[in-house]
Amino acid sequence: PGLGREIELPALKDNGGKEVRLEALRSREGHEGKIVMLTFWCTTCHSCRAIERGFDAKAKEYADRGVFFVMVDSSYTDSPDSVNQFLAKRELGFPVLMDPESEYARYFDTKLTTTTAVIDGKGRLRYFG
Repeated sequence: PGLGREIELPALKDNGGKEVRLEALRSREGHEGKIVMLTFWCTTCHSCRAIERGFDAKAKEYADRGVFFVMVDSSYTDSPDSVNQFLAKRELGFPVLMDPESEYARYFDTKLTTTTAVIDGKGRLRYFG
């Protein structure tokens, strides 16, 4: 998808089993939408280790400021249990959307982990890289 284009993504379950619809975060009448910082990540990615702590800190810092930080795990080898064990061991608390069918990866044509998409409060892609 090109910059400025509205993002249409299916709901995914997070690592806690909760269904997450990014569209639910968009602005509606009388409600300002959240900015979404979406980064592709998995437990076996070495470059992901370099960004995890900073990502986790920013997720906590901006949680009450209208920014939703979320990782997307498109690895078919990871499960919610393995992700939760990994996060607990490293004392990380960011949410992870489980994408076992690689729907998000295909949508963004993502080939690498740590690729990030920024989606504004109206659901439009503002950054990808």
